[in-house]
This record gives sequence, structure tokens and C-alpha cells, in this order.
Amino acid sequence: MKRFLNLLVVSSLVAGLGFFGHGVKAAETVSSSTDEIKVVVEGKEVEFPDAKPYLDLKTGRTMVPVRFVSEALQANVKWDGTKNMVTMERQGTKIYLVVGENTVDIDDRTVRLDAPSVLKDWRTFVPLRFVSETFDQKVDWDADNKIVTITPLPDEDIPFRPTIKLMPVDPLAQPAMELVAKKARIEGNVFITEMPKIPDGYSVNFNYKDQSDGVYGVREYDIKQIEKKYKAGETVRIPFYGKGGYVSFSMFKGVQGVGGVSIDVPSLDTYWLNERHK
Repeated sequence: MKRFLNLLVVSSLVAGLGFFGHGVKAAETVSSSTDEIKVVVEGKEVEFPDAKPYLDLKTGRTMVPVRFVSEALQANVKWDGTKNMVTMERQGTKIYLVVGENTVDIDDRTVRLDAPSVLKDWRTFVPLRFVSETFDQKVDWDADNKIVTITPLPDEDIPFRPTIKLMPVDPLAQPAMELVAKKARIEGNVFITEMPKIPDGYSVNFNYKDQSDGVYGVREYDIKQIEKKYKAGETVRIPFYGKGGYVSFSMFKGVQGVGGVSIDVPSLDTYWLNERHK
């Protein structure tokens, strides 16, 4: 289970995207396998009239176009050319994907993909894991026959996601939270990020909670009041053990909470308390 501050949140599974709109730079050259990949959704083979799935030889990932998601999984798709962003909505779940990035925002979560989205044949492609991570689908890969089979997860396997009322974005506090998430990375058994500058009149509560045993964790591995140990611009290093834990970064204006972000370690899946997309 994933933790968002003091709330239990479990990450999900998701599917591939492909889209092109005005304002996107020319499609890059992608080293890919010419072998045809078939995709079967609930027993029906998906037809790809133009942009087709392919195996990215550089990353070893199967990449799929957005049309596949919109037509085969009944997701509504919109393109924002000013932001190079694909917005998708399916069964109340909203997904935001910026072309060229290896992260995707799913409602109040940011999930890291195992390969970045790319432009190929004037379409946007994402790794197949995006299917499982976003739409609660089970993805099976038949390497011998190069067939991807996608079926819905059984109800009992769909992770529990509590409804969280998101706070409006505080324009002064939000950049600090965004920096902590953007700079987050893993090196060995160390979580690394950057300590942001905190605006005048604001304060922060920055902690690490250990869950190395996958349940309760070991309290001696917890780290509290990280904000008192680092100055703005300094590199924050937090060692973790076993199954890791999570970082929480909460901001206040006076005594009033104005937002927060929680980052799972070591997956780096990120959970927000602020409504970052409207």
C-alpha cells in the first residue's frame, strides 16, 4: 500500500497513448523492431490503421499509441498543443501526460513510467505499463507470438483509493512542493532531492516514515524535521532499508495548511494534496 501523508493510497495499473497536435516538434527517430505486435482487448484484436505498437529496442519496452487507449478502452482524449499535453478521462479517472516525459499524473498521483513518451510517425506513444498503471487492467505479454493481451483486473485486485478533497494551489507554496518532487531520485539505497526555498510567512514539515518491513516500519529509521537539517539549495539524502517508506512534505501559512506532497520510496510514486490540474 502507498501512503499519502496519513492516508492509505494504493497505486494502480495503466495503458498506452498516442496523439499528435499543433505545436509539437517534429517526431524523433526511434530505434524499434519491425516485427508486428498484436494487441488483444477482452478477446478482440485491436486494429491500428496508422500508428502501430512497436518494441523500442533501446528501452526494451512495448510502446502503444493514444488511439488504442481512446478506442479500445473507451477513454475520452483531448490534446493541448500549448502544453504538449494529452488529457484522458475514463470512468471518472483523469490522466495528464506531457509528451517527452516519463511521468504521468493520474488524479492526485504522479506515477513514473519505465520509459518516456515519444513521438513516432506523428503520434505520441507510451510504454505499455501506462495501460496497467492507469486503467486497472491486467497486461500479459506473449513474447513468442508477440501478442499483448489486456483484460480488466478482478474487482478484488483493484486497489482501494480513498477519495481526497484536494486543496486549491497556493501560488507561493506550490513551487517548493513541485521542486521536491521533480528533484526526487534514488541512488542505491538513498532517496535524494533538493531542499527548496520556503517563502516568507510559510513553514514546512518535512519527514521520512520508514516502512522497511512493509507494514509498520522501524522507528529508528524515521527521520523528522528534515527542514531543520538542510538549507535551501542543498541536496537532501535519506537512507532507506528493506521495502523503504515514504517522504512527506507539508506546507503551512501561519497555522493553516496550504498543501503537501508525499513520495513513496523507492518507487517515487507521488501523491498530492493540491489540485494541480483544472
